Amino acid sequence: RSDSTEMEQKQLLARLHSLEDSFARCVGRVTQAVAAGVIDVSWDEMQAVPRFAVLRPCPGGSAVLEVFGEPGSSWELATVELLPTGDSSQRPAIVADEALLSLLLSGVVSGKAGAAQGALPKLRCADKDDFAKWAGALKLLRLLPEAARTEAGTAKRRISKSDTEVHGFALINCALLKGLMTFYELLASVVVLAAVVTCRSSSAAVVGWRRILT
Repeated sequence: RSDSTEMEQKQLLARLHSLEDSFARCVGRVTQAVAAGVIDVSWDEMQAVPRFAVLRPCPGGSAVLEVFGEPGSSWELATVELLPTGDSSQRPAIVADEALLSLLLSGVVSGKAGAAQGALPKLRCADKDDFAKWAGALKLLRLLPEAARTEAGTAKRRISKSDTEVHGFALINCALLKGLMTFYELLASVVVLAAVVTCRSSSAAVVGWRRILT
């Protein structure tokens, strides 16, 4: 019984340390990002899947979009290097469609997300506010022109972002970070509580057996 309890305690502690590591990775990613959050991602004509994405600036005017399975994943599923001029075919870096709440990215794709070489990743936002967040962040990095092209190429839609909204990206990331912190703290509390209950149950069982034997 004591061996089993000790094993359970080790497993619970290992789970707690895993949660701490995941949270640390998530914090590092969000604090370095211009925008971060859960968004539907698809590659060419593949079905869109909810992923955790992080957009961060790089030296030289470029940016990187990192796609993860979860906020605390050890490795990214894919990385898209975004250049102001797009890719070698001279496509624009971003093609935005506000009507469909989608952003088609043109850049250098790497990773093991199941996307073929040359596949174009598309981000599909949940609502207009989410679209404004991502489109505004891309505009802030000068990757999206003031007038965003539509995929059909029949009209141009202007994405207007006030200075308050642009500076609000930091607040959005802070809110996201606080939400993730609460989530991880809750999980950690559950793990610790389970460890305490296990220890108390084990101690009570030992005391009971001692009373019986004496």
